[in-house]
Amino acid sequence: MDACFSHILVATDGSERADKALALAVKMARERPGTRLSAILVVHDFSTADFLEVVSTMRTDFEQLRQQLADKGRERLFGLLRPHAVALPIDPIVEVSDAPHAAILATARRLGADLIVMASRGHGPAASALLGSQTQKVLAEADVPVLVVR
Repeated sequence: MDACFSHILVATDGSERADKALALAVKMARERPGTRLSAILVVHDFSTADFLEVVSTMRTDFEQLRQQLADKGRERLFGLLRPHAVALPIDPIVEVSDAPHAAILATARRLGADLIVMASRGHGPAASALLGSQTQKVLAEADVPVLVVR
């Protein structure tokens, strides 16, 4: 790849295809010393029904519930990144959101990432024969190049 990217953001959900995207992003960053690599895992927020059920039984507040989701997401992300962390440092990012594509795009903008790497489709129902719905949305709205890994 001739393009030189200074900051790569790779989106993962733990799926097999996302693992391939993560491995490729690590390889790209290793081949270009000085390239920063960040990995994002978007944890789905509580739905209203989930929230009402949990609040009525646990008597806890919404922010505490979201923090618990983020903590579980961090544990999961660290597990996904552990095999690659030997190769180079990876900045782990966990976002809690009902709109993963929006969280990925907002994070890319906030970090100044100049490339987004993600799988063609991860977990969840297939919205398309070729690309997952979140990937389609990122492609449609991204301000930077998006590398889709199959």
